[in-house]
Amino acid sequence: MSPDVASAAIRGLAFALLFQACGAVFFLALFGRMVDRSARPIRRLALTVALCGCAVVGIQLLLDASRMTGEYAGLFDTDMQRLALTTPGAVARMLQMAALLAIAYGMWKWPSAGSPTAGGPTALMGALIAAAAFLLAGHTATHPWRPILAPLLLVHLLVVAYWFGSLVPLYLALRRESAGVAADVVAAFSRLALWLVPVLALAGIALVLGIARGIPPFDEPYGALILVKASAFAVLMGIAGLNKLRLAPAIARGQQSARNALQAFIAIEAVIIVGVLVTTAVLTTFYSP
Repeated sequence: MSPDVASAAIRGLAFALLFQACGAVFFLALFGRMVDRSARPIRRLALTVALCGCAVVGIQLLLDASRMTGEYAGLFDTDMQRLALTTPGAVARMLQMAALLAIAYGMWKWPSAGSPTAGGPTALMGALIAAAAFLLAGHTATHPWRPILAPLLLVHLLVVAYWFGSLVPLYLALRRESAGVAADVVAAFSRLALWLVPVLALAGIALVLGIARGIPPFDEPYGALILVKASAFAVLMGIAGLNKLRLAPAIARGQQSARNALQAFIAIEAVIIVGVLVTTAVLTTFYSP
């Protein structure tokens, strides 16, 4: 396995862990007062994932020198490591590592009731910084339209983090909370998703058109991978529509079968989004418009 392939794999894993940690923080900030039995497991999830994410981002940081030399010997080349640490991508990753540690600390200090006091602001700030650090590197960092594309990218990243990172907490709430609490959480989550999903789609379209300076050719790798992401998003929209229109009302009526079905669909959504994140890692590692 070449350093580039290893870096893409590690980057995909880092994306998943970082967005999971950030999204769990957002979920607690928005719905923490609504949950009781699932609050502690959600905090434990965020803390564990944040620490794992910090370690994986650190590995990704070390692999930068190997990518620059084209061989794993770069891992032990101190001059190349020093050079690699001066790149914008390295600065972004070091900032993300610090942000993930802030999330872990915040989750450790977060009070049992889910109130955003004590470690709450620290975790929230860490989640925001972890997402914003992506703006330091990549296509938008050097693009002449950066003043427009950077805010769009930040919005896109925050919505993705919230959506993906809320899936496991939502699953835990469905499994552990009473029927009434579970119904309230699902309803609140669905109301917010109704506004955020169009924002995610519009920001994503604007980013692709801006970065590629138009519609990318779908017979080339960059365009083909964008098409894969768009297709996955369409499938996710179908699942989300079913969840909101059929399953959420049934959960509100107290139907246990609907709760079970929603848990299954949440697992499917998580797998699809992980696939999208891996596609993004491949896209940003190997291809550019």
